[in-house]
Amino acid sequence: MVKLVAFMVVDLLASWAIEVGHRRGVPVAGFWPAMLATYQLIAAIPDMVRTGLISETGIPQHPGSIMLSTKPTFANY
Repeated sequence: MVKLVAFMVVDLLASWAIEVGHRRGVPVAGFWPAMLATYQLIAAIPDMVRTGLISETGIPQHPGSIMLSTKPTFANY
């Protein structure tokens, strides 16, 4: 008996799994088991590179600390 896959829940760190589901026609939902703040930091990397805060290899381009937002995480939604 062949069992069909109804959907996939994937850890977003294994982003390759999303493409596997799409290629097989299986709906995919992403799951991020880490804290929301960690996800927001990783999601901000392209903007930090674009604005020159970090290099494309992740090296800080300005001495000292930076503040990305003064709002608590929950206020951004």
